[in-house]
Amino acid sequence: MNKLFYKKLLFFLLIFSFTLTVCEAQSFDRPRAHKLQKNVRKKPIKSKTIKVREPRSREKAKKKAEATDRKNRREYAKYVRDNQKRSLEIQTPVVRERMKKNMKTANANYKAKRKMVATTGKRSGKKYSR
Repeated sequence: MNKLFYKKLLFFLLIFSFTLTVCEAQSFDRPRAHKLQKNVRKKPIKSKTIKVREPRSREKAKKKAEATDRKNRREYAKYVRDNQKRSLEIQTPVVRERMKKNMKTANANYKAKRKMVATTGKRSGKKYSR
């Protein structure tokens, strides 16, 4: 009787195991992702631009140098303007009018020359584009 019981139990276990595999084969669940695919991001990583900061003392020194440079340029431009005014003031009225006329024609000629050079070539045009 023990043999019969074991045979029935073995038969039952075999049928049960076959039914489990058949049920799993018809499953509509998504298959599990591979190990290597789990770690991969779906969106690409954006490369960040890293800004390297200089020491604060160096930044301060640069700002200070730029400020003094701007100040010097302004003072020089003012000096040139004042010098031109003074040179006109000390002349006689006839000479003063002639000097003003000469300045106007010189500026016009320079502008025409700059325009002509800018149209003829790109490289040489950069020289006069300022």
